[in-house]
Amino acid sequence: MTDETTPTLPVVKRDEKGRLLAGSAPISRGKPALPDWFKSKAPEALRYLLEVACGEKGECPKLRLQAAERVVERFYGKPDASIEVTATTNEALEVLRALAKPREEP
Repeated sequence: MTDETTPTLPVVKRDEKGRLLAGSAPISRGKPALPDWFKSKAPEALRYLLEVACGEKGECPKLRLQAAERVVERFYGKPDASIEVTATTNEALEVLRALAKPREEP
């Protein structure tokens, strides 16, 4: 038994190898938009985070730091997590030799 509120999934057609046939897959519209009631709470949530970060709510230092991090991430964006290193073969060999060399006792 299905009622009218239950969404039905579209039938996706495939060829004999299991590949999708052109025009048979539903078009993805990406991430759905946030509802208005949710958006309307954003300024209040940000204000609360700022109060916690500035110590106005009396939370422990750990929570204050986490709140401050969230505020900064939302204002400036998250920092890049990747690191790029470039070195020539000679430089890399020199570093490895220096690491392999035994330390001299003082």
